[in-house]
Amino acid sequence: MDIDYVVGDATRPGGDGPKIIVHVCNDVGGWGRGFVTALSKRWAAPEEAYRAWYRE
Repeated sequence: MDIDYVVGDATRPGGDGPKIIVHVCNDVGGWGRGFVTALSKRWAAPEEAYRAWYRE
């Protein structure tokens, strides 16, 4: 099995059809650095869901 490295904006994946963006995150309530900042700029829902999950 080979690893294919793809360079670009992960919030705008190429190709046809639906895409799933998978990201491993912490469970300490931290949001604001790295890849999640790109997610927040494009969509509000992931950050809102994470913060709601952490509060509960």
